[in-house]
Amino acid sequence: MVILQGQLANGTVVIFHSSKLGNVLIREPWRIAGWLALVALAIALLSIWAVRRLTKPRSVFAVASAGLEKNLNQPALPETGPIEVVHLARIFNSMQCAIKLYLSARSQMLAGISHDLRLPITLVNGLLSELH
Repeated sequence: MVILQGQLANGTVVIFHSSKLGNVLIREPWRIAGWLALVALAIALLSIWAVRRLTKPRSVFAVASAGLEKNLNQPALPETGPIEVVHLARIFNSMQCAIKLYLSARSQMLAGISHDLRLPITLVNGLLSELH
């Protein structure tokens, strides 16, 4: 049995009596358990979907980072999604460009140094061959 009691603004006390709810709970507990199981399943599925949606960008960045080691010329990450993911993708793409520029400058510097050292090395080599 369920009894609800309340007081109205004018001071009148209102009382509600219901015995049907108690009878339904006692007669059909399997129905309530079924509904609770259905709600729990819906919440679990919604939670799994939300977790996958939130962690998907992390896996994209992990794959892109691992691929950067093997292929510096891989395509840039798409700058879509939540604002934090877009910001992170822009930073990752600019880092990839900076690494490319650094490696290009390093290659040019080493090529210039080897070119500049070629003449002195050739002269020293020629002098050594004349001594023998």
